[in-house]
Amino acid sequence: AGQFGGVDPAFKLGQLIGRIEGGSWFAVGSGTQFKSVIGGQLYLAMNDVDYSDNSGLVSVSFSIVPSTVTKVWTGAQAALFGPAASFPGNWLNDDLPASGDNVAFDGAVSNVSCNWDIFGITLSSFTLRPGFTGSVLVQGSIVAEGGLSVAGGTLEIGDYNEIRVRGSAAVSGGTLRLKAAARLVLPRTGLTVSGGRFETAQ
Repeated sequence: AGQFGGVDPAFKLGQLIGRIEGGSWFAVGSGTQFKSVIGGQLYLAMNDVDYSDNSGLVSVSFSIVPSTVTKVWTGAQAALFGPAASFPGNWLNDDLPASGDNVAFDGAVSNVSCNWDIFGITLSSFTLRPGFTGSVLVQGSIVAEGGLSVAGGTLEIGDYNEIRVRGSAAVSGGTLRLKAAARLVLPRTGLTVSGGRFETAQ
């Protein structure tokens, strides 16, 4: 049996491993592809026990391929397992949102309400489409790189939770509601309200 390293004993001694932020380590070796469900810093390490006797270096090249997929909420398993966004069975094709994805709540698919309990994810866009009549309670954190759009339903940011928008932010229908200790971080262009309601707790 081969020796196993000290960073993570699940991997062999000297194996190149990586992780995103505080996530689990995964094997890199001479090359790998993986889908990240969270955003953050990429950390690489040689799986070793004692680094004091090491010398030399390893050059690593990598690329990030943004997702063009739209993940659609169904809430199909909400009655059995709850309306958590972190449960795969609540998404179309059991496919959880991953960093770079577009996320959509579409009344033509489902009006089941959602408890957004995913933290540290950077999405291309986050959209409540026209015709959606459910609610989305954010009890996690979201970075919307491409934009935030509320055109139906209710998007509520819970206390001590956050949505950070780097693209456009618009309310054209439905309701965007902030709890007293919620955070909505907007770009310089601010929030455009052309319909619906924007509410903040007093």
